[in-house]
Amino acid sequence: TQWIDITNDSSIALENQMEQEDSLFNLYKTIINLRKNNPELSLGEIEALDHDHKSVYAVERAYKGSKAYIFVSLSDDENELNIEKGSYNVLYSNVNDYESLKTEGKLNLKSGEILIIKKAD
Repeated sequence: TQWIDITNDSSIALENQMEQEDSLFNLYKTIINLRKNNPELSLGEIEALDHDHKSVYAVERAYKGSKAYIFVSLSDDENELNIEKGSYNVLYSNVNDYESLKTEGKLNLKSGEILIIKKAD
């Protein structure tokens, strides 16, 4: 059996990934910390959100009265989704750097956006 050549691409070396803010290593680290610090993301009941966009993954996670929402857009276009009216804390966004958002029942998800939000108390 012949072994597949190992790449010498230094951009995927762990040392380099640790230094790059937007690396896959740091994304995983962020997501793991979110799960540790927000029990609804790790323990919550999962419910798929009803929407008409085939290229958007959208779920609600609920735990002990707290709700978090996960949105992942695989679309090339911006998508408008229905969401419960109110204020939300932004736990993670790969597109925006805001810490909170307020909606009147609609959420605009940008192309390629990953958004994790938690209903504000």
